[in-house]
Amino acid sequence: VKQVVIEVYSSYATPSFNLYYGDAKLPNDSAKVLNVVDHCVKGASAIGKDGSYDVYSFTCTFDIPAGHKFVAVRNDSKGATYIKNITIKY
Repeated sequence: VKQVVIEVYSSYATPSFNLYYGDAKLPNDSAKVLNVVDHCVKGASAIGKDGSYDVYSFTCTFDIPAGHKFVAVRNDSKGATYIKNITIKY
């Protein structure tokens, strides 16, 4: 895996997930995490409402360090994030 691009919707300032990479299925090593703060770009305007909250689209691009075969997306922070699309480049 070279790159993972994830398109999501969220009503929070940043989506509530992180991407982990590793050499085994379902990686969860906290040393091998790519957090959304550094990798997601928020859309310019709200795409709708969730109750009284604005919902934004985000595009998150993660470049995976060489030699790692597996990735895992985990909602490991507060809030809901809705995944629209995941693209994996090998």
